[in-house]
Amino acid sequence: METEQLVQNKLTLKERKAKDNELLKTLLFQYKESKKRINNLHKQKTESIHFEGSYENLKQIFESKKQHMKTIEKELKAETNAMWKIKCALNPLHEKVKINNRLDKMREEIKDMKKEECIAAKLNKQAATKLDFNMFLKLPLEVVDIIQSFIPYEIRVSLLEERKPFKLFKNLTICTLGSFLMNITYKAEYFTLLTENEKQKQIYNQDDITLWNPDWFQYKTRSCIETKIRHIFHKFKKNCPKGAYELMRMLLVLIKPDKKYNKYDGNWTKLTEIPV
Repeated sequence: METEQLVQNKLTLKERKAKDNELLKTLLFQYKESKKRINNLHKQKTESIHFEGSYENLKQIFESKKQHMKTIEKELKAETNAMWKIKCALNPLHEKVKINNRLDKMREEIKDMKKEECIAAKLNKQAATKLDFNMFLKLPLEVVDIIQSFIPYEIRVSLLEERKPFKLFKNLTICTLGSFLMNITYKAEYFTLLTENEKQKQIYNQDDITLWNPDWFQYKTRSCIETKIRHIFHKFKKNCPKGAYELMRMLLVLIKPDKKYNKYDGNWTKLTEIPV
């Protein structure tokens, strides 16, 4: 067992994913075959009996069937246990592969969106350099608010990106990072990125909790959560610049660069959203 673990640790990420995919295919095949055998055994249990002959013949048939049924019950019990074990291994692996495939797709989409953003970022940066923010400090707050309302969100996002807010993630625990993801997925702007079915999964319904499967709950590791937040951000930049601005502003305001977060920060609570 230790040797297998050492071999697994030496595999590259790509090799581990390929191995998981192959194992998933094997388990799915085994599960389907086991289910077929169980269905076949159930059919044998319930099949009709046709006979001709005397009462003695009937007794002999029943005695024979009785022994046959015991054998079927024994095989059925063994096969059901085998299928249950396969399913116990299959379900977490299937979820793992599904999440990994989804993350790989997100990373590819992030790369594509970054390419599209390059040209726009240059234009926004040029527009931003024309603004003298030091002059803002000399103006009354009321005037600053009015001027700020005319600055496009694309430019605001470009300015905030220069402060590299995603680097602040290194200060956060997984629980705290997960709380930020939960906060983001509950924002109204996030719902603009979803289909109607996806929206329904985000909303808790006590009458039918099986429908509740929020996006934030599906990502458990640091890498998964970070990838999901970055993917949301780039989709916001493309489809909802205001959402991208609010996301980055939330990170910059709420994450303290000099704080050492512990496992209790943001464990069960949704971090407070800052005013826009």
